[in-house]
Amino acid sequence: MPQLSTIVIILLACATKLNAHNSNNEGSLESFETSKSGFTDYPSEIETKIRLLEHEIAITDKEINITKSFEEMIAVIAALRPEMLKTYPTYCLPDGKSAGTHSIQLSDKTIEVICEAATAGPGWIIIQRRINDDVNFDRSMDEYKDGFGNLENSFFIGLRNLYALLSVQQHELFIALESLSNGTRYARYNNFQIGNENVRFKLLSLGDYDGTAGNGLHNSLGIKFLAYDSNKGTEEKTTSNGWWIDEGLNGIGSNLNAISSQWNTWPVGFKSVKMMIRPIMQTNRSCEAKEEPKKVQSIATRVRGWFGL
Repeated sequence: MPQLSTIVIILLACATKLNAHNSNNEGSLESFETSKSGFTDYPSEIETKIRLLEHEIAITDKEINITKSFEEMIAVIAALRPEMLKTYPTYCLPDGKSAGTHSIQLSDKTIEVICEAATAGPGWIIIQRRINDDVNFDRSMDEYKDGFGNLENSFFIGLRNLYALLSVQQHELFIALESLSNGTRYARYNNFQIGNENVRFKLLSLGDYDGTAGNGLHNSLGIKFLAYDSNKGTEEKTTSNGWWIDEGLNGIGSNLNAISSQWNTWPVGFKSVKMMIRPIMQTNRSCEAKEEPKKVQSIATRVRGWFGL
């Protein structure tokens, strides 16, 4: 019996140990399965992160390329700007420069002009003015081509300079007249154009008339500019003082450069006369960028600033 008891005790001990071992094995298997599941999910997580990084890199590359493209565009514009300024004169607009003398860049030279803002709003360039008799307007054609007089008093800007200014874009013409009795009237035309030297600066267009002085330039439309020596070398003679005069009218017409300025729709003596030009302002054009990206809008603003838009 003592031996049987010993065997039973040994068997019970073995059974207990076996149960404990089985229990431990079950825990290990469960832990392994959990770990195995974790290892199975990890490559998927890495793949997701890699795809996100690749997407971010692609966006960054695109932004770099866009920035580079804009930088190249800015560089090209900066390189072309001097040549563009040679083509497009710097006017008294759009900034409405203060009245007085300013430099204007033409295609081949710089000239001094008078900007005027008191008579008809800002932005006008005075092209002719007579306020006293200290300047003789009975000049040769060459003198009318080059211009003469004193910018502070009476002067004519010159036909070559006038053509260079008018040939870039549409201009309006404003003529201010003051009579000897201090009466004032004006004539305004919205499309003033003249031809080049080959057609002797013919008056090509005036556009629509508006004003109080009457349409005194109407008879000059289509007429070449004449000075006293314009027909030199021919039998045809002229007594014109530098104007678009139709000699077939026998002197009947307007001529603000005559010995005594004449305006045929207001036939009085004048104390002063003044002719001014200004580019037509495009009021329907907006300079505001619409739905532009922030970076693009910034660059567009810089470009507009360079050219005064």
